[in-house]
Amino acid sequence: MAKITFLFLFFPILVICQIKEARNKNNNISISYNQFIYQKIATDTIKKMYDNQKEMYKYSNTLGSEAISNKFNLNELTILVIPKFRLKRIANELYECDKNIENFIEFEEKYKYMSAILINDKKYVAMQTVPHPYFEIERINAPDLRLKVDKFVYDESILKNFIANEFYLKAIQKDIEERKNNFFFGIYGLWDVIFEIDNKTGLLYANKYDYNTTIHLPANDYLRKYEGQTKIRELARGYYEDIDGLGTLDPKPCDGTVISKKQITLKVIKVNREN
Repeated sequence: MAKITFLFLFFPILVICQIKEARNKNNNISISYNQFIYQKIATDTIKKMYDNQKEMYKYSNTLGSEAISNKFNLNELTILVIPKFRLKRIANELYECDKNIENFIEFEEKYKYMSAILINDKKYVAMQTVPHPYFEIERINAPDLRLKVDKFVYDESILKNFIANEFYLKAIQKDIEERKNNFFFGIYGLWDVIFEIDNKTGLLYANKYDYNTTIHLPANDYLRKYEGQTKIRELARGYYEDIDGLGTLDPKPCDGTVISKKQITLKVIKVNREN
């Protein structure tokens, strides 16, 4: 069997100074977002996943009818990138229910995280998180060790789940296309939430998606009502999986909290250059 190349799927990509953040005294945050870097990483990663999945199914007894490599030709797919940012480590200590999340998002992230949405015939057909959470958790738990990839885990947990999921993505496609001038991004660890910066007001909103409902709220209202302080603090320290069974990632909404009256606006400056 041909040697499998894993490339960008699980390692966060280090690119210096592609996201730059500036603040001023009026509670405004300016962000420079380099589309080129994210698009290149997403394109390379999806191509490797596609090729590796195609190779895997040559030797598999299962058909994998919904597998991306069996359902689509690679040249039939285009990729829309939604960047993801981690939370600043300091949020583990300082984030509280009356604080604004905008001050704790690592917009200056050196490592690259993202969702790659696959599009076929103008329809969103699949969404892949890069790097995959399994490998990011492994990297965090053993930062000084060279990550060894278990082929069985890669095949079973990653490649076999690289499948079409059009129904789930319908609402996401509708929102992005209807508000195409807004800037959409994710926070790594909040898997079913996509944030957006309103192009006209600079205000931050959150969209929570599942198969039956969609929640659209100002971001801080959403986090206080549906996620809570404890979960945000845990995500800020890189705790993306409840491996201890303590339930610290379970939503624990804020109750009776005095909400900050400070309004923060965000401005995104998009660039598209190789370096």
